Amino acid sequence: MHSPYSLGPPPNKRLDGCNYNRITSLFPSVSITDIGCNSHSEFEAGNRDYPSIPDFIFRFLPSSSPDFSQFFPFQISTSSSGEEPCYAGVPMSSIVEQGLGVGDVISLLWFKRSLPRYCTKFIEICIMLCADHGPCVSGAHNTIVTARAGKDLVSSLVSGLLTIGPRFGGAIDDAARYFKDAYDRGLTPYEFVEGMKKKGIRVPGIGHRIKRGDNRDKRVELLQLFARTNFPSVKYMEYAVQVETYTLSKANNLVLNVDGAIGSLFLDLLAGSGMFTKQEIDEIVEIGYLNGLFVLARSIGLIGHTFDQKRLKQPLYRHPWEDVLYTK
Repeated sequence: MHSPYSLGPPPNKRLDGCNYNRITSLFPSVSITDIGCNSHSEFEAGNRDYPSIPDFIFRFLPSSSPDFSQFFPFQISTSSSGEEPCYAGVPMSSIVEQGLGVGDVISLLWFKRSLPRYCTKFIEICIMLCADHGPCVSGAHNTIVTARAGKDLVSSLVSGLLTIGPRFGGAIDDAARYFKDAYDRGLTPYEFVEGMKKKGIRVPGIGHRIKRGDNRDKRVELLQLFARTNFPSVKYMEYAVQVETYTLSKANNLVLNVDGAIGSLFLDLLAGSGMFTKQEIDEIVEIGYLNGLFVLARSIGLIGHTFDQKRLKQPLYRHPWEDVLYTK
């Protein structure tokens, strides 16, 4: 059976000599097959054995020596045959021997440095507090319905993850961006909120469907307590609290939610640790690191919901018709 990764005779040279040699010098023991022509059917085998190499491939070939590093750059970990894997240069044995936790591993793999213990502890707290929020939220609901349809773990997990966005769990980055911009520009809570209102933009990190001013989200309170006790500075969090005070004067459900709490506190973590430049902080927020924290955390709960439905042997879910409102 032919495989593009198996040893075999070289293909017919439907390339000019220079380009053909540049390809085969990089992959001396691998047959060059056309993209999408790895079928084992007799008809396609003929096409496969006479490949035509698209011109765009040559744009990515090195001009001289075959230096593969320029094709697949990475910086966070190393693991070669016979060597101990390292995370950002730290050997796995060292991570285990020092008793480091998941927060420390995230620190190495996401931020490429060892953050202070209070930072990694905060990351771990965020993961624990955001792991699940019951079966009724959109992510868990999707996962449960998918699991009950007989789908596998990965399918059930991603069906829930795909609901994460601006309206569900994905507002952490935006909350951090807007709170940071407003604080750094010296805007008062009134100027910030009313300015957002004029633009027709809801303030990310503010508002909750259930929680109220007299019934705060316990997760937010726990995060704020930890930060006030351990962070060297909580200027962004305090600004978010001032914004909440103003929005609560408008409506009782416009409380600081967990997205806003994590977003503002992560700004304090990055700025207060002294380990990040302003440019690095802006890049972290822009890339989407903070939403990544929610995705990682909620994956734990979604996997749990999948196992729960499988264990309970629940049948295919069908939504009750009386809950459906047909409108013209």
